Amino acid sequence: MGHEPDGIGSLSKAGSVTRWADLWRSTPPAVFPLCLGVLGMGLAWRRAALVFSVPSVIGAVVLILGTVMTLFFAISYARKFLARPGILMEDLSVVTARGALPALPMALMLIAAGLAPFGTLAAQLFWFPGLILQFVMLAAVLLAYFRSNLERRATNPLLFLPFCGFLVAPLAGSRLGYDALTSAIFTACLPVYFVILAGSIKNAMMEPIAHSQRAAQVVHLAPISLFGLIAAMLGHSAEFTVCVFLSGMLALILLMWSGWISEAGWRPVWGALTFPVAAFTNLQLVAANRDFGVVSDVMAMGGLVVGSALTGLVAVRMLQSWIRGELAEQSMAASV
Repeated sequence: MGHEPDGIGSLSKAGSVTRWADLWRSTPPAVFPLCLGVLGMGLAWRRAALVFSVPSVIGAVVLILGTVMTLFFAISYARKFLARPGILMEDLSVVTARGALPALPMALMLIAAGLAPFGTLAAQLFWFPGLILQFVMLAAVLLAYFRSNLERRATNPLLFLPFCGFLVAPLAGSRLGYDALTSAIFTACLPVYFVILAGSIKNAMMEPIAHSQRAAQVVHLAPISLFGLIAAMLGHSAEFTVCVFLSGMLALILLMWSGWISEAGWRPVWGALTFPVAAFTNLQLVAANRDFGVVSDVMAMGGLVVGSALTGLVAVRMLQSWIRGELAEQSMAASV
């Protein structure tokens, strides 16, 4: 089914019901980075309850909302995929989708991190499928990458999600007893991170960054923050300190560039703004809990405030676009 030219508001009541029932047919990959961001902020608020004594119910509510969103859109996309399996590669022909779709397995692993304190069985039900699906998404992105023309093979920060998305696995994996895997992921992802970082910087220096790719620059904040969280789990104090410092410097730079990033106005790629801020906030909360000083305290509190407001804004705009049937067209998502 192709995109309908008319908005929902112009349809009859029966037509509106039909359109609502058919929204799954064009489930856009762009929703998954938002799901990842909501879950990440949920973990941040839960961690904040241990650092700043904020109500723990805030984190629980946000995690529940993120879990419901993730499962709803995951089921919708699975239905779309089963209706026409080739649609996966059609979606991945769009550069932004190569970063958006891998956010789904990452979100499943974050759900596991949310469930891990309450029991390993429930967490494993999401963690293992998420980890396996991350490998599947990586293979699919690689295939789409080499099938595309040279212009669409340009390295950009969105590639961190399929290649370094495994960094999310230790957030639950360490609680599930997979310490060796945590160390292996840290070691394996580090050189890949530098390759993508170097390629992204090179491309940014060679030609101006398009308006559609500016929000993606915030993704640079995510891997360095996740490396820091894993370093804390592994007891690597020096690496943890370096990541805390570098993430703080990068966050300040991005904050100064916020006008440039948002200059073109709302776009579906704004979902990519949410989860890096969530990862940064979690790292600074760990630093604050380890008495890193007032700077980490301020950055952790700032991350909670800015991250929550930003995630809420993006969620409202994106869900409004999805309900109107506009999000798929705006993000160039394939339809069945």
